[in-house]
Formats: sequence, structure tokens, C-alpha cells
Amino acid sequence: MSRLTNLYTKRNTTYAPYEIGLSPSLFSVSGQSAVWTTRTVDLSGYSGATCYLVFSHTVASTGTAFYADLQLDTISVNGVTYNFDTSTESFQTSVTCTTFYSSVSWTVLGTSTASDKWNRDAGGTPSSSTGLASADSGSYYVYTESSSPVVNNDTFWLRSPQITLLPNQTLSFAEARYGGTIGTLNFYLDVIS
Repeated sequence: MSRLTNLYTKRNTTYAPYEIGLSPSLFSVSGQSAVWTTRTVDLSGYSGATCYLVFSHTVASTGTAFYADLQLDTISVNGVTYNFDTSTESFQTSVTCTTFYSSVSWTVLGTSTASDKWNRDAGGTPSSSTGLASADSGSYYVYTESSSPVVNNDTFWLRSPQITLLPNQTLSFAEARYGGTIGTLNFYLDVIS
């Protein structure tokens, strides 16, 4: 019994405690930026967690939602890089925009320009004056298509395949926020166990 107690104590002093479910936001950025920017997020507090990487994009509260095509590319964690060049990498998107993660209905990410969800695309988003014309790496990226029926304050959700985080991991990803009503990008972990 004392050995089990020591292992438990050692684990709790080695790794920060985390809760099951959606974490607090671990990264957030707002407004527009017409360049690809690589971001890093320290995930060492979640070592050993089985989870999904979760991105949310909330359209700005004012202006025309049409100008909010936010892009992601080159997502790297656990020694694996998802760059979307050959496939959708088993990522999932919310079927439609919804405010609360707990009410999301998920569907397979597709290569399309369908509005109200994340899509895999290349060569620039179909809407004018929003979205960059190139990927961060290769040709493809994922983006939020904010054409009608999307309105202000709508939230798009994207999640990775389920992964188990190795010790002392850092997530990196590239993001581009070209458009007048981009709003806010957040990153979370959905911890399963």
C-alpha cells in the first residue's frame, strides 16, 4: 500500500493536476494579422493526458461576419505534424457554429468551401478580402468559412484525433487572421483521461 501511495505522490509532484473535460483556454489571440504566425503552447502540465487538441474561432461582435476566414496549418505535438497536405488528418469540425463546446455535433473535416464550419482548402479562401492565398507549409491549410448563415459572435470548433501527451510537450501551430471581423482564436485541451 505504501508503494502505491508513493507512486501517487510522486506523480502529483511531477505533473501538475488537471481535470477531465475542456481545459481553460491555453492560448488566445484576437484581431487580424495578414501573415502566418507560428505559436507555441506549453502542455507540460498535461503530461500523460489522453485528450483532443481543440481550437475555437469566435467571429467579431460587430462588422460583417463574411470577413472572418481564419486559417490554421502546421500543427505539431508529440513529434507528429499535421499539415493537411495529403489529407484532413482525421480532424473533426463542428457541424454548425455553436457557442458551447458541450453542445457541439461533430463531423469529419472535409476538403470544401462549405460555410458554417472548418474546411480543408488550398489557394486562398473563396471570399474576397479575407484569408491568405497560401498555406504556411505546402499547399493546404484548414480555415473557417464565415459566409452566410454565419453571423457575429458565432463560434467554430475544430478538434484533433485523440492523442496521449508525452511528458513535457509543447504544441506549435501556424495561424493567419486576415479579415476585418476575425474575432478571437482560442486553444484548449479536451481531457478524456
